[in-house]
Amino acid sequence: MMKWEDFPRVDLEFMNEDHKRCLGLIESLLQKCDAQFECNDNNYEEIDSALTDLSDHLVEHFKSEEEAMHATGFPPYYVHKTEHDSVLQQFKSEVSSWHSSRDLKALRRYIAINVLNWLETHALTMDTVSAQHVASCQT
Repeated sequence: MMKWEDFPRVDLEFMNEDHKRCLGLIESLLQKCDAQFECNDNNYEEIDSALTDLSDHLVEHFKSEEEAMHATGFPPYYVHKTEHDSVLQQFKSEVSSWHSSRDLKALRRYIAINVLNWLETHALTMDTVSAQHVASCQT
């Protein structure tokens, strides 16, 4: 699990705070998955709740970024937004699969590998560039 101390920072504090919150929600979800592996009682309420929290955060996180990019006329706005939309669609698909299969290993693998890797890569690339643009427009 990536720690906040090792996560890339961007030029906008609100984006850094969103990334920090996202990592915390992911860590909490993974801990709930691990606890379920240990007790194996088929009580998935905490995992379902953590997935809802993460989903809600992603929607708000992306909305905040998109509003800032749009307000400053960020030229590749639609490229960035399209990636957000794609990630949300994939996330919702994986959550739907989780609800129908209750495959804990598949869910944990998706969150620990796909979501975390995407978040770091996205922060290092698209978020870095968009944050630089938005920050330069605020000065």
